Amino acid sequence: MSSMNSSPATADRATHVRVIVLALVGAIAVMMVGLGARAPEMGSATAATAGGKGPVQKAGITAVYSINEVTVIR
Repeated sequence: MSSMNSSPATADRATHVRVIVLALVGAIAVMMVGLGARAPEMGSATAATAGGKGPVQKAGITAVYSINEVTVIR
């Protein structure tokens, strides 16, 4: 049975290898998620088209609601 490696400075070789392998697996996982989530090319058939359906929603007047009637000067 091996002793507990609580410090990176006193860790044995197997612990260092486990840390490196875990870091590589995590980096590969992040890379695969990033490659899978990127936007498709503009010329491809799966690219999103800018076609609106329905009426256009325009922003109205900005409303500010308050509980008290005190005027705030900024």
